[in-house]
Amino acid sequence: MVSHSRTLFRDVGRQASIKILDKAFRVLSAFTTETPAWTLSALAEAVELPKSTAHRILTVLEANRYVTREADRVRYRLGPAALELGRRAQASTDLRQVALPVLRDIAERCGETVLLLVPSRTRDEAVCIERVESRMDLRLISEIGAHVPLYAGASAKALLAHMGHGAIERVIAGGLRRLGPGTITTGPALRRDLAIIRRRGWAFSVEETNEGATGIGVPVLGPGGDVVASVAIAGPLARFTRERRARFIALARRGAARIADMLGVPARADGAPTAMRGGRS
Repeated sequence: MVSHSRTLFRDVGRQASIKILDKAFRVLSAFTTETPAWTLSALAEAVELPKSTAHRILTVLEANRYVTREADRVRYRLGPAALELGRRAQASTDLRQVALPVLRDIAERCGETVLLLVPSRTRDEAVCIERVESRMDLRLISEIGAHVPLYAGASAKALLAHMGHGAIERVIAGGLRRLGPGTITTGPALRRDLAIIRRRGWAFSVEETNEGATGIGVPVLGPGGDVVASVAIAGPLARFTRERRARFIALARRGAARIADMLGVPARADGAPTAMRGGRS
């Protein structure tokens, strides 16, 4: 009888612990990019908990640095421990592993070469980290690991457009060497093109790196609008008709949004993170 009672008490204790954990996660999940700070009363109402329960949970979370109070001591927001946990989670997600099924799906639907590029560590070049090549006989050949300039080609410009004013000016100051018949080689023209890319959400290029090559690039944006990567579709100019180009833009935008979503970045309302220059347009 005593043994049965102890087992019963242990089961009840476990259930209580699980319930309080569930409530704590409900509290943490309430802190979003749309509502980063809460008063105790508003938070308790939002997560449907008694104010006293919410206060006890916040006290424990604050003691462990998962939440912190603002200067007014009234509103709570996520603390350094929560932010560090988020950084560790993001670092543990392999971008290539997440993106490859999406790239394959895009390639299957469009029939052209699909690329994934990221800024280099020094943020002065773009690096191809994954690709799915076209099944067509005539196609662009790309190399994983290829380093390419940021100012030419849709895949690279989709990155540069979202890297900030300082990065853009450093690229321009470094010189805009002509790589193909359509390369943009002046600072004012490049600034105008990058502004258009930011406004409409995608980049387009014609023969900027290779004669007869064209492409579309869409940025994968992380928290705060930082660029994580770009998804690009590249191929021969002759196959990029107006109708196919519109379809490719939609495919690339949906693909970039899917990758961002899998990386834990909220989707935008419009759906929308040896160099071989033939690997992109």
